[in-house]
Amino acid sequence: MERVGELESIKPLDWIMELLWMKKAEYLDGYKLSLVFNDGKRRIFDFSSLSDSDEKSYGPLKDMSVFKSFALDGWTVTWNEGRIDIAPEYLSSMESPHRRSSLRFLFVY
Repeated sequence: MERVGELESIKPLDWIMELLWMKKAEYLDGYKLSLVFNDGKRRIFDFSSLSDSDEKSYGPLKDMSVFKSFALDGWTVTWNEGRIDIAPEYLSSMESPHRRSSLRFLFVY
């Protein structure tokens, strides 16, 4: 019987991506937030496309008072008492120029 692979060649946890979470979120203006990740990355995002989205789950964000009442839940930024959130891994991946999304990543600082 031919062996396909050996466990010895696989380093433990190589396949697990680094866990990310938000350490800080700050409102800037309009639909812009400054986000700080646990790995030290700082990003500014424009979430206005979510407020314009036809997707029902983001509908409440059209109300600026709902958008401004964001919170950190220990993992990511949330709105509407935790009923709306966006994975920190998704937000962190936005810096890739090949990533297509309606969410706008503005810049690193």
